[in-house]
Amino acid sequence: MLKRLLIVDDEEGIVEEIADFFKDEGFEVQSAHTGEEAIQSIRTQLPHLIMIDLKLPDMSGLLVLKVAKELNPRIKAIVNTGYVDQNMVRFTLSRNRRKQISWTIIFPIPACELYRLSFVKIAP
Repeated sequence: MLKRLLIVDDEEGIVEEIADFFKDEGFEVQSAHTGEEAIQSIRTQLPHLIMIDLKLPDMSGLLVLKVAKELNPRIKAIVNTGYVDQNMVRFTLSRNRRKQISWTIIFPIPACELYRLSFVKIAP
């Protein structure tokens, strides 16, 4: 069974790079560039794992994640961002402790490290 990954980021280059890597590793990859596209994809594609940016053009990535968890409480999430401040760090760490976010990643990060983290998170 293929693992389904949804990549949500408004930067096309980031999406393409991550998608290419994970397709080569045997994942079925979908992408979305807005929160609304992501929610629609979650409803129809039922991904196992979401890699989502915190800052999307139409809504917060954390709002998308909240909806995703309501639709599928078992969905795993890796939150990524290039934007960091103390409030964001505290907020995502509190979500990590409550198992709402699997990992918080600050870009740039090597694709092989993303793969390692994703495998750990979706393995049975």
